[in-house]
Amino acid sequence: MKSGDQRLLEEAYIKICEDISGPLYFGREDLKSMWFSWLAHKKHEVCADGSVIIHDNVSLAERWMDVLPFNFKAVYGFFDCSKNKLTSLKGAPEFIAGTFACDYNELETLEWAPSRVKGSFSVKGNKMRSFEGCPDIIEGHFNSMNCRFNSFKGCPDIIKGDFDCRGNYFTSLDGVPEFVGGEFMCYEFSDEEYRVFVRKRKYIEGKLDKDLDVDLGDFS
Repeated sequence: MKSGDQRLLEEAYIKICEDISGPLYFGREDLKSMWFSWLAHKKHEVCADGSVIIHDNVSLAERWMDVLPFNFKAVYGFFDCSKNKLTSLKGAPEFIAGTFACDYNELETLEWAPSRVKGSFSVKGNKMRSFEGCPDIIEGHFNSMNCRFNSFKGCPDIIKGDFDCRGNYFTSLDGVPEFVGGEFMCYEFSDEEYRVFVRKRKYIEGKLDKDLDVDLGDFS
């Protein structure tokens, strides 16, 4: 027959195992059951570190959240956490198979932003001053309108769609992406000025690439 102390130790061990195997939760305690119910209705996996992989779209827009509820490791769909009160992207997925949007929050930094996004990437209407934390490559469009950016330093190297950075405070093209496949939209500089600048920069650095520079224009 087991002693009381032994039973307590076993119960504690079981609780620890359950805590480790369950998803790591960041949200408000009074909303925990609601978020776990939400997660239960999504096709998902829980990783050993408590992060979650979602095989579905994730729509968390307009929920008045100040933190993301879980540590999302990957999302095989789109991920939208726009129109909340987020001050940090802690818990955002590392990989997103679709579009990422965190528009109209209270974000002052792109720390914890996804590192790989297969769709578009949108951060418009936040308070960031720096692009540091952006993915190196954006497969779709990049929308950074109406934030507080004052420099292009930290921008992605490659944006395969449009780059809309209107409504910010740029004074120089230093740091702009090496390649924008769509239109470069900026109040301070035209698309043509961007392409001439990039071509000159690559010429000076000896990095002209005919595959990426076919539409960068003539600066002679």
